[in-house]
Amino acid sequence: MLSVNANLEEQSEWLGNIFDRSIPDFNSSWFTDIGDTLVAAMMFNVYWPVLEFFMYWGMRYGYRLMDRSFTKDEYKTKKTTI
Repeated sequence: MLSVNANLEEQSEWLGNIFDRSIPDFNSSWFTDIGDTLVAAMMFNVYWPVLEFFMYWGMRYGYRLMDRSFTKDEYKTKKTTI
């Protein structure tokens, strides 16, 4: 994420061909321009695992409710077992 938005042509010709952006190096304008993207990526990485856990927990609970036809009996099921 840090190097994708940098212009690294001063470091080597090979890197300069891959990472060719308008900002020449890691300076204050680079952090001003790219900072919002970095913070958004960090916030996403903080909250996504928690959101994913509760989302899949809700799906599992919903499928269990549908399996027992929305009754309160925990042991009722439409599935057959061996």
